[in-house]
Amino acid sequence: MEHTGNDTRENRGPLKLAGFSLKAVSSNLRSLPLPKSAGVSNGVGNEGSIILVRVASKGAYASIEDRSGRDIKLAAGDHFVGVLGHRCSSYSVVGGIPEGGLKLHKGDRLALLSKAGLIGKAECVSKFLGGKATEVVVEGLITADGKPISISNRLKTPAGGQIAPLLLVIGTAAEVGKTTFAEKITYWLSKRGYRVAAAKIAGTGRMRDIKRVAGSGAIAHADFVDAGLASTYGRSDYAAMSKGIFRYLSGFSPDIIIAEGGGDLIWGGLPEVLRDSEVQSRTAAIAVVPKDAAGAIGAKQLLANWGLSAPSYIISPIGANPLGFKKRIMAFLKERPFNMRDRGEFEEIAEIIRGKLG
Repeated sequence: MEHTGNDTRENRGPLKLAGFSLKAVSSNLRSLPLPKSAGVSNGVGNEGSIILVRVASKGAYASIEDRSGRDIKLAAGDHFVGVLGHRCSSYSVVGGIPEGGLKLHKGDRLALLSKAGLIGKAECVSKFLGGKATEVVVEGLITADGKPISISNRLKTPAGGQIAPLLLVIGTAAEVGKTTFAEKITYWLSKRGYRVAAAKIAGTGRMRDIKRVAGSGAIAHADFVDAGLASTYGRSDYAAMSKGIFRYLSGFSPDIIIAEGGGDLIWGGLPEVLRDSEVQSRTAAIAVVPKDAAGAIGAKQLLANWGLSAPSYIISPIGANPLGFKKRIMAFLKERPFNMRDRGEFEEIAEIIRGKLG
C-alpha cells in the first residue's frame, strides 16, 4: 500500500498533554502532530484552533472518534483534545463559532458538534439525537511556545500538473448511500486492475467514510482534514482545497479519483467545488445518490445550472423501494436509475463508469 494522507495512529498507553490525562485526541487532529511541550492557555480561538476540554454532561454524542479511527466512549470528567469549527447538518447538529473568533477562558462551556471532535456553540440538535449536545468545559487552547496552535495542511501538493479523471459521488442528504457506492465502485475497479485514489471533499472530518473507501482497494486517499480544515462548513476556499487534494492524489498516478462529498450538494462547500471550471473539465462522470426522487430531479437541474457537462447517473438511495423510486425517476427524468444493491444493475453502472476512463 502506498503512503496515504491520513495514517496517524494513536500512541499506545495513557495519553498525557500539558499535565492532563486524556481519554482521546480526536480524529479531526490527524493532520497535526501535537507538540511534546504543549501548554494550555486562555485566548481567542478561531476555526481550526486546537482546544482541550472536559466532558460536563453527555448528550448527542456519547463517544468520540480518535486519530486511529476508533470510537472512544466518553464519560463525565473525561478530557479530550478537539478542534474549534463549524457544522451545519440538515440531519444532525448545527453549531460553530462566531466570525472573528471566540474569546475563551478556563471554565467556559461549549459543545461537541461531531464525533470527529468539532467543538463550538451548539445551535440546534435533532430530536433523534436527544435534542441536546454533549456539553464540554474549556480547559484552554493548546499552545506551543506560548502561541495557540491550529491544524494545518500536511499534503505535499505539486504546483500545477493535471488532475486525474474524477468520479464525483454526491447526494442530496446524509446517510443515503454515497459512501457505500464509493466503496463498491472502488473495489470493483481495483479488482479489474485500475489504480483508484479516494478523496472526501466535504463534511465534518470523521475518518470512518474515507477509511471504508480506502480499505476497498484505493492506492492512496486524502480528505479536507489532511488539507488543514476542521470541516467544510466554515469560511474557506473549498475549490482550491479540493484541487489541492486532487493534485496530491494525482501524484500517485491513479486512473481515477473517486471524490465523495459529504451531506448534500447545496451546502458544505460543495457548490464552490462543483462550479469550478477546472474541476468540471476533469470530471469524467457524476454519481448522484439522492434522498428521494424529488431530490434527484433537483440535483440534476442544479448540475445543469452550474455548467457540469459530464454525464450524471442516478443511484437509488439505500432504504428506498427501488421499483417505486425507478418509476418516479423514469416518469420525470426519462432515465433509468441504478440500484447498487442489485448485482446486475451495479455491474451495469460500473461498466458505464469504466467506459468513461478511456
